[in-house]
Amino acid sequence: MNASTLSKLARALSPSGFEERVRMVIADELAKMGYDAKTDAVGNLYVTLGGGRPLLVLAAHMDEVGFLVRHVEDSGFLRVVALGGVNAATAQGHEVVVMGEKGDVPGIVGATPPHLREAQPRELAVEDLYVDVGASSAEEVARAGISVGSPVAFAPSFSDWGEDVAGEALDDRGGCS
Repeated sequence: MNASTLSKLARALSPSGFEERVRMVIADELAKMGYDAKTDAVGNLYVTLGGGRPLLVLAAHMDEVGFLVRHVEDSGFLRVVALGGVNAATAQGHEVVVMGEKGDVPGIVGATPPHLREAQPRELAVEDLYVDVGASSAEEVARAGISVGSPVAFAPSFSDWGEDVAGEALDDRGGCS
């Protein structure tokens, strides 16, 4: 496994259903090795290596957990739904990136305070989460290119410590590298 390639993969935003960026990194790396990668109708990336050999399939998923914007509040906060198994309690306070129509917009995950949640007491749920992108109104959010349905990914990270690496979505990206 090449740490440089793994770093590119780890830094590519790829919430479920929006895997284009990781797919492009993989296709570029395969092209450097002389392979012609193709994408099928549902977004799978594949390479066919000539016939006459035993068949081998290497499979890895390109997506990672994230969110979709479900509502933009008048205050500019983004209410979200989960893409995959997001743990609301651990998501709070994390930096995220909203993949807007006009480009990526940084944000941070916040949550409704416990004393303001409808049912008392209860665990933090995804419906309690919001994303703050620094906007003060729904109009400002729209001007940034963010709308209902915009994907939200956890901010990418990657650290290379020589023999070890750490980063976002490495369970997914390790298989892709």
